[in-house]
Amino acid sequence: MNIAGVQFRKAGKIYDFMYDGLELLREDVVVVKTQDGAVMGSVAILSKRQPAQNQVLMPILRLATDEDFKRREKYQRKAQVAKDFCKRKISETGLPMKLVEVEYLLSGGKATFYFTADERVDFRQLVKDLVNRFRIRVELRQIGVRDEAKVVGGIGVCGRELCCSTWLRDFEPISVGMAKTQNLNSSPSKLAGQCGRLRCCLRYENQTYQELRKGLPSSCGSCAKTKVGTGKVIGLNILEQKFMLRLDDSEKVIELGPQDFIQELSSSHFDRNDSAEDFKKLEDLHSHEPAEQD
Repeated sequence: MNIAGVQFRKAGKIYDFMYDGLELLREDVVVVKTQDGAVMGSVAILSKRQPAQNQVLMPILRLATDEDFKRREKYQRKAQVAKDFCKRKISETGLPMKLVEVEYLLSGGKATFYFTADERVDFRQLVKDLVNRFRIRVELRQIGVRDEAKVVGGIGVCGRELCCSTWLRDFEPISVGMAKTQNLNSSPSKLAGQCGRLRCCLRYENQTYQELRKGLPSSCGSCAKTKVGTGKVIGLNILEQKFMLRLDDSEKVIELGPQDFIQELSSSHFDRNDSAEDFKKLEDLHSHEPAEQD
């Protein structure tokens, strides 16, 4: 027995499955057994390691056949019909939820309806309507807004496809402090991604900015002691490792670098273009979502 990592959607989480007697390559489409039934996925990782003695893994049943692809297309069409019906029911009943996606198992015996909501939703009647209409097992599963963006996809402000829907498998913590570290505009509209939360890319260069900030004043508005005198920091260019200082004794503005900086003499303040209110809004962007419900 060998282990292969299988993903069920592009940039999705990778799950381990065991296989034996199959010649697999990366990106092969396979049919695997899950607790709910047979599902199609693609091979993301191949490993020659053996399962641990106490490790129980589901098997890869086979390489996907033409019949499997035809069956998947069939149930994708059914999923679209179910999605339209469910959206209509949600609208008619006024349920405070947003349907994101519907997925059918390869067997067609069960469908999962993914939705977002700001609060817990009593969807018992909706489940009954779906079961009566489609005569299948139905599961309603709440997901977060980041997961919604991953499913829906789109184009980011950088002009490229969203990272979460192309290659980013897991969502790592992102904080308002990362925006401050990078000296970015504190306007929530500038820092929010398609999901409405802080953009994932804030994390990518954060470590670099932390290193570059060493030896520089913490922010504009602070008072700094330097080799040429003390003054107020009125400009900060982290990437070029430079800061602009207005000297106290002459009001002269000079450009300095880490080699000139000694220490700060007062606590940091927000940049004149920022405000405490803006950063409060950023904190709200990073607030916790309601607990997911099945």
